[in-house]
Amino acid sequence: MNIRNAITMAAIAAATAAAGAFQAAAEAPEIPQVKVRFAHFPYFDHTQSIIGLEQGWFDEVGITFDPEPHGIVVQASEASAVFASGRVDVMSASAQLFLPAAPTLPPLKVFHYADIFQGYAVMAQPDGGAKSFQEILGEGMTPDDAFKATMDQLRGKRFAFPTEAAIKGFIDLSIQKGGMTLEDVDAVGAPDDAANVALMQAGRADFQVGGVPSRMTLQIAGFKPILTSGDLAAYAGPSADSIELRAVFHDGWVASDEWINANYETVLRLTSVGFRINQFINDHADEAAAIHTPFLNSVAGTSFANEVAHVAYTSLDPFWTFDAQTGWIMDKDNPLNAEYVIGSAIKIYEEQGLFQEGEYSWDQFTLAHQVYNDLAKYKSDAETILADLEGSELSDDAAALRDKAMAFHAAFDFLDAYRFAKAAAGG
Repeated sequence: MNIRNAITMAAIAAATAAAGAFQAAAEAPEIPQVKVRFAHFPYFDHTQSIIGLEQGWFDEVGITFDPEPHGIVVQASEASAVFASGRVDVMSASAQLFLPAAPTLPPLKVFHYADIFQGYAVMAQPDGGAKSFQEILGEGMTPDDAFKATMDQLRGKRFAFPTEAAIKGFIDLSIQKGGMTLEDVDAVGAPDDAANVALMQAGRADFQVGGVPSRMTLQIAGFKPILTSGDLAAYAGPSADSIELRAVFHDGWVASDEWINANYETVLRLTSVGFRINQFINDHADEAAAIHTPFLNSVAGTSFANEVAHVAYTSLDPFWTFDAQTGWIMDKDNPLNAEYVIGSAIKIYEEQGLFQEGEYSWDQFTLAHQVYNDLAKYKSDAETILADLEGSELSDDAAALRDKAMAFHAAFDFLDAYRFAKAAAGG
């Protein structure tokens, strides 16, 4: 080989080596554009999607609500009829809401948990000196003793409550956990929430239990929740037989099995935005409330101040982040695991004779555990690829894809984080 040929071959080899130092990118993945017929209820725990809509987060994953701009708003009492009619693809609801109508509805599942409803509470006068269950527990008592000590503060005192069945169940359970009966309190008649609130504000009742609106009104005014549904559930046994779990439920997004099966990647993307909203509520509650509250007022005809949203976010319906929901999904020792919470609700209807024993199981009404685990797997796989790309000399196209993958990862869209990371790696 002459010198000229040797120089030429060396140059070619050098150029080839230099080219190999750059990671070649595959073609950029596409994000499909999808319209989702979406329905909200006019409550704080069912309208949080407006945050994602206003922030443009659904747009980022190719999702538009139909009808634009934010879907439709329906009353909870209309939920089963609207769902059965096929008017919507996704509804903000809970499995428990649909249980009584399950035999007449198309198969459906919750695919994303947003929050946990724990809205019922024993409320005390702000200047009455009553201690909360959490305060008493913090003094070193066992949970059982703390339940008794908390409720013992009602003994012989004026206690206002309505006769509504769902609320009555919470009252009976609270009294029972306190080792008391209703004969141990001075029961004050209050036919509805408005009367309940009036009795407390006038000082004609020492303690009260009512619906969510009355708790919001009283808590904002400084009245004190001393025992909540969440307190009862947090110390329940991890079993569908735990009656304490009947006082709570997971709210989330529900769709028919047929729609989920036909649109599973859209389900994953919707869920990713749901977790992004939840993280924003936890990290930036004031900003979230400033978006959330005006929308709720506009569709519910209410006039809530932004401060009311904080009661919902922290007490009534806490929105749990992706990381925090691990216990609901994976921890069999966690009483708030959906298996037990939904299972306990099913047992109510078995006891009432609406369902035959064993006719329905908890996983016939939720797919959220599968969706969560699939997102967690995409998250892990994306992180592995992105770690492998660290320190690599990337082409401009590959670097752009890597940056997109990192942005999707930060936005909880782990499906597209994985897809773009894989493309950046040339896969």
